[in-house]
Amino acid sequence: METLVKAAAAAFVGCAASLVIKRANPEISFSLTVAVVAVILFSAMEAVSEALDFVRETAESAGVSGDSVSCVLKAVITAAVTRIASDICRDAGGHAAASAVEMTGAAVGVCVLIPLMRSVLGTVKGLL
Repeated sequence: METLVKAAAAAFVGCAASLVIKRANPEISFSLTVAVVAVILFSAMEAVSEALDFVRETAESAGVSGDSVSCVLKAVITAAVTRIASDICRDAGGHAAASAVEMTGAAVGVCVLIPLMRSVLGTVKGLL
């Protein structure tokens, strides 16, 4: 919870500073936004690491394949990176670039889930 409060405070301060700077120097404003995003993501690494450890432990105790968990985690990470990158592009006025990032994220998301889909389809075939 403490990490979230710090992230929210950093986002608020960063956005406020970015808005103040934007009229005079839009390039610096954009750079500040990217830096704030990087700081927030870096501060979240400990929480993300704890969550990943929990997911791995739970999957092991439930007897779920590590490959399956890995596919799902990659898809979640792909979605998060896609969202952040497209939002940054939109903030900079790059709506076409944001759309391209979203299309790429969707394609990569499907690709990282292919092994899981093959596994599920194999299981279904075995049941028939």
